[in-house]
This record gives sequence, structure tokens and C-alpha cells, in this order.
Amino acid sequence: MRATGRLWGQGQDPSVEAIRSPTEAFLDQLGPALAGNWRTPAGQ
Repeated sequence: MRATGRLWGQGQDPSVEAIRSPTEAFLDQLGPALAGNWRTPAGQ
């Protein structure tokens, strides 16, 4: 969320609509990232 806010703040469009797309893109990646076996060290 910080990255999304930072990117949005650097843009030219301060509207809520302008932050919606990047926020959705980051959140779309969250589920798959958390669904993996992140407790197992890499390479095992």
C-alpha cells in the first residue's frame, strides 16, 4: 500500500480513480504471494 501511495503521489492525477488501478494490481498479487508455502526456506 505504501508503494501504491508513493506512485500515486508522484503522478499528475490526484483523484481517487487514479489510485484505484494500481491498488487493485498490488492487491491482485497479494493472494498468490501469501498462498505459497512461505514458511519453508528457499531451496528445500
